[in-house]
Amino acid sequence: LKCLREHYSTDFPASPPMILTSALTFGAVPTMKLADGNVMPMIFAGTGGLDSPTSSIEAAFAAGFTGVDSALDYGNQQEVAKALATKPRDSYFLTSKVPGCFAGVKVLPPFCYEATKKAAELNLQRLNVSHVDLLLIHTPAGTTLFSGCSNKVNCEMMQHQWRAMEEVKKAGLTKSIGVSNYCPECVECIKKTATEMPVVNQVEFHVGQGKDAQGFKPYCDTGNITLMAYSPLGPWLGGSKDELIKGNLTNDIGKKHGKSSVQVALRWLAQRGVPIVTKSSNPAHLAADLDVFDWDLDEEDLGKLDSSPTPKASRDSPSFLCKAEQTSIFV
Repeated sequence: LKCLREHYSTDFPASPPMILTSALTFGAVPTMKLADGNVMPMIFAGTGGLDSPTSSIEAAFAAGFTGVDSALDYGNQQEVAKALATKPRDSYFLTSKVPGCFAGVKVLPPFCYEATKKAAELNLQRLNVSHVDLLLIHTPAGTTLFSGCSNKVNCEMMQHQWRAMEEVKKAGLTKSIGVSNYCPECVECIKKTATEMPVVNQVEFHVGQGKDAQGFKPYCDTGNITLMAYSPLGPWLGGSKDELIKGNLTNDIGKKHGKSSVQVALRWLAQRGVPIVTKSSNPAHLAADLDVFDWDLDEEDLGKLDSSPTPKASRDSPSFLCKAEQTSIFV
């Protein structure tokens, strides 16, 4: 397996999104119901690229976060595990990810099946838990070696990998399964052989990409797949990384509501029913990130944010592995 590190900033749902105000397991943080019936928080503390994962997640728990987003690729799960060990397992929702398969020229697609099952088990070992609540495939398989998800070898690898995910769920290693950075054509590929579909597709989504996430949201809505946002404050790769924090649009709207620019950007997603992965080691920032659920942007605010052409997504796509034509053909 080749590890690709995904970076988060800062610090769709079933149609219509089913957003709840509370849940017995997840305290006061709003939750939503996934297509498989499981319930997850609307906001998560991200762990990718943290300098001090243990203290950061402990601070997130102290602030009131009930969701933690991790990945085998981040290389810090053993540090995250130290923070998880301070809380009862049923008091938080844990998401993790297995790497997409990146096969060598002489490696056949079935390699992905066994590699995925081993990666799922390694996730649990490093996080020191019996199961995760949501397990995602971090990236489409083979995309850096071959061209596009419709390529026959790529598609076969993705299908083998998804079959492993279905079996991992049946074995009780995870309650729900999904994908990340999957273009619509990648979802179409696994759909051909899947016995159950992903309940989540986690992609880059923030103001500047339009309210439909460049076509990803309506596609996911149609398939009853929850679109989940990483990098909610701007592109993680290139582009205007500080625009949503320092720019006039979000700051002006924030002043109108007595909120920060960051809270405006996060509220824009939350008000659309999009669960969010944010990240910070600062207790005050973490507390502020949670303060995005009991107030509303008005129609004028939403119109301005929806129509903003910037900041553009990394490589101008919700998935840095997708090309525009791989999205538009399904919209």
